[in-house]
Amino acid sequence: MKEILDTWPNDVQIVFKHLPLPFHKDARLAAIAAMSAHKQGKFWEYHDLLFQDTKKLKKPNLVQYAKELGL
Repeated sequence: MKEILDTWPNDVQIVFKHLPLPFHKDARLAAIAAMSAHKQGKFWEYHDLLFQDTKKLKKPNLVQYAKELGL
């Protein structure tokens, strides 16, 4: 994806939409945390941590990821 952005920086925009599944009780909080990371310029770094282990989306894990990224 980075290659596409580098090739056409003025023509391509990536939009990430959060669609937390209603049956996934931790998805909404993870989406909120990711947007908080975005406001601090670390969305993709936080996103990558979230998707390393999608079973670790409880609040203590989300706080730990934020600490790891210096948020």
